[in-house]
Amino acid sequence: MVEIGELLTEERGRTVGRRVVAIEGGAVKVEVTFHARGVHKGAAYENIGTYWSVAHPGGALYSEWMGGMKTDHGAGLATWRGFGAGRLGEGDVRTYRGSIITENATGELASLTGVLAIFEFSIDDNGDMLRRTWELS
Repeated sequence: MVEIGELLTEERGRTVGRRVVAIEGGAVKVEVTFHARGVHKGAAYENIGTYWSVAHPGGALYSEWMGGMKTDHGAGLATWRGFGAGRLGEGDVRTYRGSIITENATGELASLTGVLAIFEFSIDDNGDMLRRTWELS
């Protein structure tokens, strides 16, 4: 049986760029890059990531994600990627939920290697964001 396990990461940050990368079937594909700071098992890290999303009729959003993490002291590195679905919320807050897998994690982030995690990510029109990930067990 699959269960949501422990909270793996929690981070806050801001978008640093947005651009339209395509128009597909009449829908706009938007790419967003963000920079965040977070904590994993007591180790502070920075995360630089990019995702793209496409809005579908009715407000549903499909997205794909990728990024890299580095601990503050350089004692841990990791890359990650995933996909998710989202919705436009009140006040144009966008909330995404999905799954990510972390690869090539070292040092203080090594325990994330190969872990399938679920995430919740919210971002507002000011570019402020919050992302949390939980292990699936």
